[in-house]
Amino acid sequence: MGKDKGVYRSPTLTHWKKLEAEHDLCGMKDLSDFECPFDEEHADPVVKVTSFLKLFKKVSFLSVMNKRWTLLFRGQELQAPLKPRLFRTHWKPPDDDAASVASLEGDERRYFWESLPLVEELALGVVKKHGLPRWRHFDSRALPRWAIVQHYELWPTPLLDFSTSLRVAASFALGVRPTPRKGYVYVVCVPRVRGDMDLEDADAEERARKVLAVRLNSVCPPSALRSHLQEGVMVSRYPVMDDLSHSADHQDLSSLVIATFKLVDKKGEFWDKVHFPRHSQESLLPSLEQDPLLRDLREAVRYRPDPSGRIHVVKPT
Repeated sequence: MGKDKGVYRSPTLTHWKKLEAEHDLCGMKDLSDFECPFDEEHADPVVKVTSFLKLFKKVSFLSVMNKRWTLLFRGQELQAPLKPRLFRTHWKPPDDDAASVASLEGDERRYFWESLPLVEELALGVVKKHGLPRWRHFDSRALPRWAIVQHYELWPTPLLDFSTSLRVAASFALGVRPTPRKGYVYVVCVPRVRGDMDLEDADAEERARKVLAVRLNSVCPPSALRSHLQEGVMVSRYPVMDDLSHSADHQDLSSLVIATFKLVDKKGEFWDKVHFPRHSQESLLPSLEQDPLLRDLREAVRYRPDPSGRIHVVKPT
């Protein structure tokens, strides 16, 4: 087996800019000293960026340096660990029918995990009614069903949303509802992005790297507008949920991060309205009227909190 593939992180970019300023052409030819093992914890500095074009140029450098990897992006308004929803501390249903916030800690995590198949079943029924080309993988494979459940926020899953689009991630970071003045974009490396797979289909490299990535727009029906508009990719640790005794930190994807950018838009000049406009809420999160699948999923998956605060899925009669 050849040399293990390493990654280049944000300090490589800082060093490159220094060499560029010094016109050190000799040093610019070899940056191999900055190659790091994949999936290794690093405390890299957060890089401040004040325009989308500057962000794009920095990410372009990282793309060239990491040509043997696939780069994915996630935008968040707050700086926080990259944990799938099932491994966070709480969850609230996406509608107004249940005001309770449910705990996801301790035995409650197991309850949510064991209840996921019912939500999958309800979501699958809706997807089939909408018509799904190449539908058989939905019947036989959990990941496509999880993708729908996760992306439409129906129930906590072991997956976390990323995007192949830097502009989508930056739009989420700076907010598609009223726009905040700062946010964060995380750049991660994964071995590859699959079009579809069973949980047992992981190859040797994916097993060694302990990470799976599946392209949303290849497993979601055409009517799932959110998935296609957001150019989404679902990422999870591998093996997926093999042992609930693992701590939530075991499922944290933060060690895949090669760069964290803090986007700052103090004067409303981060976006170039002509060449690099910000996505609107409608272009990433279509409403019930615009996204019929969203409407029907919300109708099919209903929730009922009990006195203890646990949230139950209401089975159809």
